[in-house]
Amino acid sequence: RRYAYLPHNEEGKRVCRLLMRGFEHGLLFAVGQSVTTGQKNTTIWNGVHHKTSTTGGATRWGYPDKGYFSRVTNELASKGLYCEE
Repeated sequence: RRYAYLPHNEEGKRVCRLLMRGFEHGLLFAVGQSVTTGQKNTTIWNGVHHKTSTTGGATRWGYPDKGYFSRVTNELASKGLYCEE
């Protein structure tokens, strides 16, 4: 099981809405080889980064990470998902 985290603020809510749309359209996950475990034929992230820790910074897949919202927004846009603003 994997968990992803977003802060409970306006930017986090905006990205959450985009991620939910991506999930609904089957864009967030794929079947392949895990980069972290090496396991084959498993569910993996599909080119959209998720924060799997609330701490540790960018090097540990957590916060703080100043560039995360910009990166994830661009990754979602590359899959055709844009903000509704």
